[in-house]
Amino acid sequence: MSQTLPGQSRLSYTAASALAEKIRQTLAPACRRIEIAGSIRRRSAWIGDLELVAIPIHQPGLFPGQPGVSLLDQSLDELVEAGRMLRGEKQGPRYKRFVVPGRDPGSGDRRVNVDLFIVTPATWGVQLLIRTGPADFGRRCVTRRSYGGLLRDDCRIAEGRMWRMLATDEPIPPDSKERGELTIIDGYWHVAEPTPEEAMVFEYLGIDYLEPERR
Repeated sequence: MSQTLPGQSRLSYTAASALAEKIRQTLAPACRRIEIAGSIRRRSAWIGDLELVAIPIHQPGLFPGQPGVSLLDQSLDELVEAGRMLRGEKQGPRYKRFVVPGRDPGSGDRRVNVDLFIVTPATWGVQLLIRTGPADFGRRCVTRRSYGGLLRDDCRIAEGRMWRMLATDEPIPPDSKERGELTIIDGYWHVAEPTPEEAMVFEYLGIDYLEPERR
């Protein structure tokens, strides 16, 4: 059953996880990867919003240089048109919010926010970690050690991925700029570090992997 907290009504973990899994399965054919994140992944007893992280499948454009079509956007449009979802106030390219009906036995119906984070294979590891939370753990992971966090001082988290500052005498990797793997942060060249899996982010932070419910 739902629990009413100050200013917020929540679903039980059982009801919320079942609803999130139903949404995940519905959207999965339009995604390369899609996983439930947030407090459901941490197995919290009471859940507010449902959060999912997804890599959409894109169909190529008909002509060279033409933008591809996101199958995930098409699937979401169909769900809205069928009345199974309502569009929320956020509908950007990286973050979308929808509203769906939710129900706990014995507590009646309520509307539930669904937060959908759109990522890429390169940003999957960092984004899944951050979107799983909790917020204070995520902040520690993106804060440098000299400021009390877990992130190496020669690294930054930017644009959803891990970047390492090049040493003064370190050559710039060939073609890294063309691949989008080279950028300037705080006046210094940084190269993208491959962390396509969440476990790899933990390895880069130099700490043992923590199961979501222990974070």
